Amino acid sequence: MDDNTRIPEKPTLLLERYRIDGLLGEGGLGTVYKAYDTRLKRFVAIKTLKRSVYSNDPDMYRNMEERFHREAESGSRMHVHPNLVVVHDFVTDTDKSLYLVQEFVPGGTLADRLTREGALPQTDALRLAADTARGLSAAHEMHIVHRDIKPANIFLSADGRARVGDFGIAQLDDLSGRTRATSGHPGTPLYMSPEQAGSSGYVRQESDQYSLGLVLFEMLTGQTYKKLRKRQAEDLLTQQPEQIQTLVRKMIADDPDDRYESMMDVATEIQRIERQVASAATSLPQSVSNDTVIVQDLPTVPAKPDVAVRAKAPTPKIVEAAMRSVDEMERGRDEDSLTVTDKTITPETSVAEQAPRTKTLSSPTPARPISRRNILVGTAAIAVVTVTGGVVAFSNRQPIDRLAGSTSTPTPTHVPVNTPQYRINGNGAKLFDQPDFRNGNVSMALPAKGTVYVIENDSTFLKVVYYYGDKSVEGWVLKEDVTPIS
Repeated sequence: MDDNTRIPEKPTLLLERYRIDGLLGEGGLGTVYKAYDTRLKRFVAIKTLKRSVYSNDPDMYRNMEERFHREAESGSRMHVHPNLVVVHDFVTDTDKSLYLVQEFVPGGTLADRLTREGALPQTDALRLAADTARGLSAAHEMHIVHRDIKPANIFLSADGRARVGDFGIAQLDDLSGRTRATSGHPGTPLYMSPEQAGSSGYVRQESDQYSLGLVLFEMLTGQTYKKLRKRQAEDLLTQQPEQIQTLVRKMIADDPDDRYESMMDVATEIQRIERQVASAATSLPQSVSNDTVIVQDLPTVPAKPDVAVRAKAPTPKIVEAAMRSVDEMERGRDEDSLTVTDKTITPETSVAEQAPRTKTLSSPTPARPISRRNILVGTAAIAVVTVTGGVVAFSNRQPIDRLAGSTSTPTPTHVPVNTPQYRINGNGAKLFDQPDFRNGNVSMALPAKGTVYVIENDSTFLKVVYYYGDKSVEGWVLKEDVTPIS
């Protein structure tokens, strides 16, 4: 072998297992890497704490070591939950460096999103707050109080779900109240509850609720609550619907006893508000394309006995032309009695009864032939009824792509045979222009119980075709928003 021939070196693996792929964050307390687990074939996030960095400050190292242990213990207690960041392992290396191996959450943090976008859409803010409340509820059941709920510690998964992470200063059972007798609780002052900021004793679960209320305010307004004067904060809050104002005020009440009893109560209340907001949105007139007709149902109001509402419909041109031709041919002739009268319509009259014209023919003499005028005028009257009936039927057609709650989707004749069909779940679905909820744009909101046809399968998304009327649209939906039709 030539001495100049170099054998490629194997990439160095951290802990003989993890390939470092990038830096996620770095600060005075440690470093966070994105890494690939070569054994389990998955990406992870690894927090590191090197003993050498704190060689001149052993107290600081012990404090950080305690935080690592606390976060690892919190993760082991809570196991796997859809709204919590999973802790996979806690390792001490030969040089006494500490490594906390966690689930890699690809969507970044809520703080990142707020920096990019400012105030979030109301539906997103409520959904993320409910996700966070459910995650914290699971922690509270294990007697863990997070004590540092803020946008930087709420992570966003690929499907948009909120995941609570960084339990490094969590209160486990009642230990924290005894370890910080003089210095007070650790945490972030901008999001601390009054009792956390003002005491060194045990804090209850309601403290996390207060912090989440401040985060919800920030998501709704784009402003940090404690950086505002009280009047400014109140003015911003009053711009929200009344039920959201009530929710936030109760969550950030100064007295913990005035807040909700549990985080699950918070999540339940948010779900109730989400339904109210969705119901109010679907009751408003929707903006539609120019070629779509929407007829709103009117409330049933009994008409007064002596008042009739007359249907005034323009006479079709074909009928006018027929009438003029017959008049010219038959002018002056004595003819059978034929009257075309307007139909009297009240708000209770059914569509089938709303034919705007009816004809009444006198009984003809059997021996007398029917005149051409009678034939043409009778044909014209039938044309009026047919054309107008078609307009009424078309006007009552509900555009399935625009009205929430629509339960029918026409089956297109040009769908490929054996194309998988999926039913849209009860909350509807968003149709993205690319399989990326962060960078993709929402091209359409799909109604609940509609049908989509799957043409491509991604890890998190499905590429689908959605048909409405004689039109179709193609895009990506989250897998969790649809269910296969067996």
